[in-house]
Order: sequence, then structure tokens, then C-alpha cells
Amino acid sequence: MWMRRIAGALLVAMQLAGPASAEATGLTQRLGLDRRGDRSTEDVTAYIARVPPSIRPIPLAITDGDGVHWTLANRTGERFTVASGKEFEAGIAALAPEAAGKRESVAVYISGEMLFRSGRSALFGDTAIFVVVDGQAYPVLGQIPSTKSVHRIGIQPRLELLADEWSITREVIWQFSRPISREAIRTLALEPGGPTVLPRRPVVDAATRRAVPDVVDPNHLARGLGALSGQIALVTGRVEEGFLSYRALSGTEARVAIVDLIDAAEKSDVGLVVLGSTSSRQPGTRNWLWQRIEVATMAAAIEQQSLGSFLATLVGSEQRLAVHLFPSASGDRTKLGIAPVDNDGSPNGLASMVIGAWSGIVSETAGRVGITGVMASLVSAERQRELDRRLVPGIPSLLQLICVSIVVVAVLALPTLLRWWVRIWPPENAGEYENRAGYLLASGTRLLLFSVVFLPVAGLPALIARLGGLAIGAQRRVRAGPAAIAAAPEAIGKDPTASSPRSL
Repeated sequence: MWMRRIAGALLVAMQLAGPASAEATGLTQRLGLDRRGDRSTEDVTAYIARVPPSIRPIPLAITDGDGVHWTLANRTGERFTVASGKEFEAGIAALAPEAAGKRESVAVYISGEMLFRSGRSALFGDTAIFVVVDGQAYPVLGQIPSTKSVHRIGIQPRLELLADEWSITREVIWQFSRPISREAIRTLALEPGGPTVLPRRPVVDAATRRAVPDVVDPNHLARGLGALSGQIALVTGRVEEGFLSYRALSGTEARVAIVDLIDAAEKSDVGLVVLGSTSSRQPGTRNWLWQRIEVATMAAAIEQQSLGSFLATLVGSEQRLAVHLFPSASGDRTKLGIAPVDNDGSPNGLASMVIGAWSGIVSETAGRVGITGVMASLVSAERQRELDRRLVPGIPSLLQLICVSIVVVAVLALPTLLRWWVRIWPPENAGEYENRAGYLLASGTRLLLFSVVFLPVAGLPALIARLGGLAIGAQRRVRAGPAAIAAAPEAIGKDPTASSPRSL
């Protein structure tokens, strides 16, 4: 009997839900690009409007440009289109008269989309150019001499980004601007046979007040990193042809594929930072002088407030550093490396440590491992925003939103839902079953189907019906006049379609 009722309940629920239909509307891809460009241009003009008049150089915004013709604007919105160096000087005289004849007295601000679409024009000469990203301005230092498509953007002191795409620029700037905390930085010491599970919180040394390196078995990293979701894990060793070589406590050297480290970090939503060194010794172990090994630049790096400053300090070089981007098959990760470059942005001899064979000098006799390069695989901005939206870790935010919406709708429409459900599947009669076990099984099945199937499917139609009934009732009371309302005050706010309570 109750099996037939299951089939009937499912059929009615599907009919109540009905096929959803909506007319899809949208803009063309070109219009979408134009609108994004308009918004970015508005960001630039809004930025220069906030610059105090006393600040020098005087800011001018590029509001339009195709690589040949450029439209400049000042704080008050006056515009001037230029196509040559002479016209640019005329534009300065028109838009910023106090800087007439002095290019060095003005600075040009441009959106990221326009910079990468049209490039940097030679007509601006040595005039300072800044790109505006999310309300902040970053200097455009030039282009790589060997290519005109890669722009050098200064994102922090001594640190520049080499990028040929706007999306990459925005992603890296977001990453490097992220605030970090001591508790989120975990230094790992690779040791075969070590612990396979790491604690959620680091162990802090009472003397130094710094986190002690976590020993972990490199053969079980996927499991070991599971508790570090949202944190940044650091591993160090000698990088050779895609492998990280490390020295175990026994003194023997072993190695692990860097791609395996990245895969383990990605599965756990952990940021991974690989510190390249000529030494394979692991932090927390001791050298032949019985000195504890530690990363030489860690003490200074851990005091930094942003991820970019932290990574740059880890390298420890006084030279200019460049961020190199690596292709990523997954949109959930951002993969990059940091290495020294010459003043013109060209890679010097040490840049090869990011691209392939990292090298450098290490002083193990001092008990410190020198870092010569950094490679990082970080949780992308889009993925991080998704993780931040989750109320319950491990469950997609969209699914959580759907569940919360179902609960809210169910609470609001519960009286109507119960009436409908009783008509579809009346309460079980214990007398129809040979024993109590059969009765309980049928009642439990009925309750389960109501909660899991009927309530999500019929919740929205029931809410519409309930609100419609309340609206009709209110309209009738208004038409009946004050006398009817005074005669039946208990009817106010009551669903006129409701019947006597029925059992679920």
C-alpha cells in the first residue's frame, strides 16, 4: 500500500514543480567587453579625482585609446585627444596649464584592460605611467627589451610583475596584497616514516614565539595537508628537474616530485611555497655542528603583513625581484615564481632557478639554509572567494545556499505543505499493518519523502499559494469594512484557505 503511495507522491510533486521557463536575455560579447572597459575607465577617472590638488606630478587619466589616438582627461573631466608627442605636450598645456612644457610634472593613469589591449605608446616618452587596479595605482616600469607584449608592473618595492595579460595582473596583485598571519604559515620538514596527519594549529616555541617546523611523511602529503586548509605550507630543498631533494634524519637523500606536492596542496586548498636552495637539509633538523637548521630569512619574512612582502623577504636578495607566471591547468590555482632580474627587467643569471635549476649560495655552518628562489602554487582569488562564502567547510556555497533557501521556504509555507501532503498521503493507520514494525517503517518512509522530496519540490508553489491566499483574505477584509473586522478580529492575518490542523 505504502509503495503505491510513494509513486503517487512523486508524481504529484513533479506536477507541482512544473517546468521552469524564462526568457534568456543578455548582451553580446562585444558589448560586455565595452561595458567592462567603461567601468575600468571610470575607476581611473575616479582615482585621479581623489588625488589632492597639491600632489605632484599632476595626474591625467587615459579615458580612451587604440594605440594611435589617446584621450586624456584631468580631475575636472576636461578631455584632449592626442596622437603624437607634440599633441601630447599640447594636451598637457590644455589640461594642466601649470605643467606646460614639463612632461615630468604630469603622470598618466590607465586602466589594466586598456594597457594590455593597446600597449604603452612611445608618444608619452619618459612620462610616468600608472595602471589602476581595484582602486590602487601601480607604476608601469616598461617592457621587456626582447618582447613588447610583456609589461613590467611594480607591485611592491623591489618586486615587479612580468605579465602579458590583464587577468594575470589582477590575480597576482590580489594575491600579493592579501594579509597574512603567523598562524597561517606552516614550515614542513619532510621525513619518510614521519607523521601522516598534521595538527590544525602550529606548535609554538616558548623561547622564540615562532611556530616549530611540522614533520610530515612526504609519501602521505595528501592526507597530511588535509588539516591545513586555508593556510600556507612551506617546503625547502634542492630543486632539480622537477624534483625536490631533501635529506632525511638518517642522512640519506631522497626526493619528491614537485607536481605531487602541488597536487596534494590543491586537494586540500592549501597554498604551497617551495623554497629553492642548494642544501637539502630540512628545517628543524641539526647540522654537523649540532646547530638547528632554519630558513635564514624566515625571521624577517614572518613579520611582514602581506603575502607579497612575505615571499619577497624569503628570497632575501637586495636585487630587484620579478614574479614569473606559470601555466595552470586548473582555474583554482595560481602558480608563480620569484627570482632576481636586472634593472631593465631582463632575467639575470639567477633567474634560471625559477624556470628550472635553482642555484645559489648556502652557509650551513651557520645553521641557516639560504633561499635562492621561490615557487608558489596558491589558491586563486575566485576559489578563495568561494571558500570564504561557505558556512560549512567542504560543502559548496551554492549547495548551502539552496539548502538554506529550502528551509526558509518550508518554514513560511509549512501550513500549506502539510495540507497538500495529507491529501496526497494520509497518515498511516496502525490497524492496516500486521505488526508495529511495518507501521513504523511506513510512517518513517512517509516522513522521509516529505522532508527530502516533497518539501524541496513543492515548497515554492506552496509559498506562492499561501501568500496568494493571505492577499485575497486581506483584500476581502478591506472590502467588508471596519464592521466586519471588528466582528471577527481573530481572522486578521489568518490564511483563509487554511483548514483544521492535520497530522503530518
